Amino acid sequence: MRSPYIVIFFFSCFLLGLLKKSYVKAENNLEKDFKLICYAATYASGRPGRGGFYLSNLNPGLCTHVIFGYAHLKMDTSIYFLPNWNDFMNGTESLTELKQSYPSVKFMVALGGWSERTDKFSKIAAKSELRKSLAENAVNFLKKYDFDGLDLCWLFPSKRDGNVYDRVGFVQLLKEMKRQFKPFNYTLSALLSADFETIDTGYDVKELSKVVDFMNMNSYDYSGFWSPDIQAHAPLYSDNRLNVNYSISYLIKLGADPKKIILGIPFYGRAFISTNTTNSSTLNEHPKFGDLFNETEQARKTFVGPYTQDVSGIISYGEICLELLKINNKWKKFWDEKSKTAYITLGQDKLITYDNKKSIEFKVKYAVDKKLGGITVFALDLDDFQGDCLEEYENSDDFKDYLLLRSVRKEINKHLGDINVVEVMNSTKSNDFSCILLIFNLYLLFKIC
Repeated sequence: MRSPYIVIFFFSCFLLGLLKKSYVKAENNLEKDFKLICYAATYASGRPGRGGFYLSNLNPGLCTHVIFGYAHLKMDTSIYFLPNWNDFMNGTESLTELKQSYPSVKFMVALGGWSERTDKFSKIAAKSELRKSLAENAVNFLKKYDFDGLDLCWLFPSKRDGNVYDRVGFVQLLKEMKRQFKPFNYTLSALLSADFETIDTGYDVKELSKVVDFMNMNSYDYSGFWSPDIQAHAPLYSDNRLNVNYSISYLIKLGADPKKIILGIPFYGRAFISTNTTNSSTLNEHPKFGDLFNETEQARKTFVGPYTQDVSGIISYGEICLELLKINNKWKKFWDEKSKTAYITLGQDKLITYDNKKSIEFKVKYAVDKKLGGITVFALDLDDFQGDCLEEYENSDDFKDYLLLRSVRKEINKHLGDINVVEVMNSTKSNDFSCILLIFNLYLLFKIC
């Protein structure tokens, strides 16, 4: 009489193990040699309302690497987080459990960033004992927070209070980090500016390419509030050197291994106000690329998004798509064929240039055709991570959130094979069901005995 209970008991144990496996294993399934690297800005936890971004908003299974920005540097070579790291973690003590759920994803930290002064890196990189000290502190920092690697974001060596020796010091600093990372198998990458002047004065590209595991290209912000006229801020092509194709091709010409170059795609737009404010009633009258940019402080403030609230003209894709879905929306959509860029206009003077599904198609294909190492996106907190803009996409059944990131994934799938996005099972439901099975197993064990 006990044999049916025994059979059911072992079958339940099998189900319990299968459930546990389905929860723990969440593969990204991207080809090993093509990366999808996702930056996440921890300071985005301070944004209001649905713009607030926390660890719980992450969907790491959509990426091969997640890089958290930013850790900061002191002159004594110590590394630290600002209080926004704790806000971002929102009560979670460490990344350990998340890493167990996504064993194929590497979780890294970015050191530096736009707000970090160049002179700190410059002075440390100039002395061997300071380079060694920073590398040692980096190892201890990675251990403390359970990261898998570090992305060095010294964006402007030789500029912004740097010196001419930074080009050498940058490589020497990375070599010291690589040496001390090796025993722990930590990943080392660098975020590089796409500005050709910075490339010439700040990077020994060939040597950099030998040292790092990959180079994330900051291939955007070619235009912005500093520009005299309105242009696409992340054009794939243009009539001058300010475009993605030029930056990538230039790095390869200087000796970079294409497989280590990761093409950057911004998940935000740049807002402009044109000086072309003629009172024409012509339907085709709208601001366009090439118009002079009114860069007064008052003009820039008119483009503060409800979440990002950035007076420099940065507006997230999440804010743009919500604006386009408003009932009384008066924005007009346009496409610039030369730069492969989307833009929208309002009235006779307002313009936002940004990447959308169509421009992403061109950029992913470009990366694949050039045999680059992958795509990096900046940043998850600027995407439609809440899933508020599904109506903006055709066939939105394929998406539920992270509209731009999922578009990148879809294009990678198209060019590199059938890659399925496997997301982790909801932990609450998984744990609840596991408890029920466990109790049932104990009951069967009692009956058998």
